[in-house]
Amino acid sequence: MKNKFVIMLICSTLLLAGVGGTIAYEVSKNSSDEIQVEVESDRVTERVVSVTDLSLYPGKEKTYTLKFNAKSVDEIDVSLGFKETEAGELKNYVIVTVSSGDKTETIGLNELLGGKTLTFSGKIEKITITYRMDENVGNEAQGAATKFDIRIKASAE
Repeated sequence: MKNKFVIMLICSTLLLAGVGGTIAYEVSKNSSDEIQVEVESDRVTERVVSVTDLSLYPGKEKTYTLKFNAKSVDEIDVSLGFKETEAGELKNYVIVTVSSGDKTETIGLNELLGGKTLTFSGKIEKITITYRMDENVGNEAQGAATKFDIRIKASAE
């Protein structure tokens, strides 16, 4: 009887430690996604990435990294167009920073979804897109959401 209790106590402790470790890992891991884009010479490559769950709260950010594999070319042209697919209020509270090399643009998500296209040219290996909600945003953003697509067009000369 005593042995069964000790074994059950050890198993319960290990189970709780595993669950706790998994939760700690999920909370602490970097919130980023990597998207590969293959670019071939004399072709326009188009790719659409759907953003359906930013799950942001004040002070939190989410980063996507676009990695470009340009075959047989050194320089490419990239344009990023943002289109809302489901209206939501989150766009009013999110600041977007898009960077590649020494070029960085910071703009409100509501302006991007309003039709602005971002362009980059040169030896582009990656573009990072970071969505951030300012830590001063209050309860007005609670439960806010939005869904949108990013249309990536890349071409090589």
